[in-house]
Parts: sequence; C-alpha cells; structure tokens
Amino acid sequence: VRRLTKRMGIDDLIYGFSKFCSSSSNGALYIIGSGPIQSSLEELILNLGIEDRIHLLGEISDSELPLWYSATDASIVPSKNLEGFGLVALESLSCGTPVLASKCGGLEEIVTTWNKDFLFDSGSPDQIATKLSEFACGIIKASPANCRNFAKEYTWERSFRLIQASLEIEKIVFISSESMLSGAEISLFELISRLSNQYYPEVFIGGAGPLLRKFIEFKVPVKNIPELAFNFTRNNKKIDFFKAMVKLPNSMLVL
Repeated sequence: VRRLTKRMGIDDLIYGFSKFCSSSSNGALYIIGSGPIQSSLEELILNLGIEDRIHLLGEISDSELPLWYSATDASIVPSKNLEGFGLVALESLSCGTPVLASKCGGLEEIVTTWNKDFLFDSGSPDQIATKLSEFACGIIKASPANCRNFAKEYTWERSFRLIQASLEIEKIVFISSESMLSGAEISLFELISRLSNQYYPEVFIGGAGPLLRKFIEFKVPVKNIPELAFNFTRNNKKIDFFKAMVKLPNSMLVL
C-alpha cells in the first residue's frame, strides 16, 4: 500500500518478487495506490513477464483497505528513503497481518521493536526475494494475535495521551502540506482533532491542499502560510526557512 513514487521502492519490490517467482510457483502481489511512476511500473512488470502474478489495483477506499490487509498473508513496505514513521506498517499489523519492511526511517524502529527478522536492507531486491522465501517457507512467522497486540501500543488514543501529558500545545506549525494526504498529514490531524472539544491550538501550515480543507471542515483554527510549503528532499524546492519563520508567533511546536 504505497503512493507510486520512486522513493517508495516499488521497482525494487517488483524485481525482488520476480526473483521469488523463479523459485516458487505460488504467490501473488497486489499493489494498492496510484502515482506518477505507474506506467513505468506496468512496463517493468511486462518486461519481466510476471503480469499474471502482479496486480496494480489503483486507489482503494479507507473502508476497503482493512479488508485487503486482512485477506493477505503479509504486507510489504520497501521504501528507499524519507520514511518518517511508516503508518502503513502499523495499519497492517493492526489487522493481524505481518509486515516485511525495509530498514528505512521510522519503519526500522517500528519493525525492530516488533520482530527484527522481518526487516531487509532498503534498495535490495535480492533481500526482498530472500525474505519472501523465508516467510513462504515458515522460517519467519508471526501470529495475527501477536501483530494486533503490538499495534495496540500505537493507537491514536494512546499516542495522544502520551503527547498531552508531556506538554501543553498552544500553537503548531506543520512544515509541509503536499497535494495528497500522507501519513504525516493524517497523524497531525488525528492528534489535533483529539486535543479538546472546546479548544484547539492554532495551526500554521504551508500549502492549500487537503489538510487545510480538513482543518477548516473540522473548525480547527488554521492559517495557510505559503512560505512554509516546502519539501526540499522530494521536489527540490527550497525556501529561506528563517525568513518564513518571522511570520510566525512565539510559543509554538514545529512539526
């Protein structure tokens, strides 16, 4: 379950799955999501001759997603870089489905705490193939109960209580708002929506995307500051961060 962009490592997954197919007659890969590299992935699948084993499903609604997690034997997150937390890993585990993941950003922290045997080096199709084979043969395994119990430690409610107990938030600045909601945007909204039914911190974000619209709909005080709409590692756009900061108030949490 990934946005189809280069940093997500879907090409590595396809190569790795192709290697796995050469030693196994069973197995199907379902890829959920859309994005700019979809056509190149389709071409890669055809070139490898495994179009009967890999299915690009496009976007799936939030209500359907748990059904797909629960129906599969395992999910896989092959990110190459810039994985801040890896929300999809916890989504999978909460459905009782084990997750194979790359050693990338927050993914490594989550999966190491759960079961480090399910980790592989990012950017390595060979290791992906090996881990798929180990899982298919039962060398590495995890029960649905084990997956769900681990995910319970990361519920929105528990995360909110820990944050609320540690600081009083008056103002929040979110340093990027993409054209699509990602795990970071969803996490920020889930946090703020739980702060209080009567009081919300004032939120400052860059970009007039879906996150801004969600805050407005939820009646959270929010201000769009275009100078903060940057994501220098993903789209090479750069701003003078300190010049943008002078437009912001004191006593704020920067995310």
